Amino acid sequence: MANVATMENFLDVISDYFDQDISKEKALVFIKDIELIQYILNICNGADSEVAIRCLRFLNEIAEAAGDGRLLLGKINGFAVALKEMKNRHSSSIGICLLCDVLCKRCCPYKKKTRLAKIIFENPLYDEEEEKLKLELLHINGIISVAFNEALTVCNIILRRNVSAETIKNAIQKNVLCAADLKITHSDGELEFFAIKSNEIEFSTPKYLESPERTEAGPYAVISKDCLNKNHNSEGLLTGFFSFCRTLW
Repeated sequence: MANVATMENFLDVISDYFDQDISKEKALVFIKDIELIQYILNICNGADSEVAIRCLRFLNEIAEAAGDGRLLLGKINGFAVALKEMKNRHSSSIGICLLCDVLCKRCCPYKKKTRLAKIIFENPLYDEEEEKLKLELLHINGIISVAFNEALTVCNIILRRNVSAETIKNAIQKNVLCAADLKITHSDGELEFFAIKSNEIEFSTPKYLESPERTEAGPYAVISKDCLNKNHNSEGLLTGFFSFCRTLW
C-alpha cells in the first residue's frame, strides 16, 4: 500500500471515530480491523510530523479505551516494527505509553517490570505546568515515558517498579495547582488510587465593622469582626477600643 501523507487522508480514515468518545466496544471493533490499523500505521510512517503525531495520539486513545483488549494490537503483522520506527522519529513530540505496553517481551524487554500510571487533573493544566511536571517526572529515575493528552487533563506514565506513588504525588504537588487523581496499574492487574489535593490558595473577603463617624474615607474600621469577637469579648474593652479609634479619626 502506498504511503499516505496528507491530513485529509488521515481524517477520511478515522472520521467516524474521531468526533465522539470512544467506548470499549467501539475500540475493540477498531482494533480487530487489521487492514485499517495497518493503513493508519502506513500513514504514520509516510506522513509529516503533524499527521503522524495525531495518528499516534488516536491509536493511544484506542488502546486506552480497549483495556486489556489492546493486547490484540501486538498480534497485528508489522505493528511492533512500525511502532518502533515511529518512536524513534517522534519520541521528542509524544509519548505512546499504552501502545508500548502491547508489544511482546522481545520488542519491549521491560514490559514485565513496568507499571502504568494515569493522572487525571481536575482542571486543564497551563502550558507552563505541563512543561514543569513533564520535566520533573522525566528526571525521576525509573520513569520511562510521560505523555499528556491534547486537552492537558490526563497524563499517562510508564514507570518501573522502583518508582513509588509518593514520588509521583510529590512531583504533582510541586508543579501543579489543581487537584488530581492518580491511578497506578500493576503488572498483575492490581489498581491503586490516590487523591491529590489542590495547591490553590483560597482568598476570602474579611468582614469589617462599620463606623458611622468615618464617612470621608469609607465606613470601615481597620479591624475585623472575627478579630474583635476573639480578642475583645467584654463590652468595656469594645468601648475603649472605639474611644481610641475616635481619637485617631
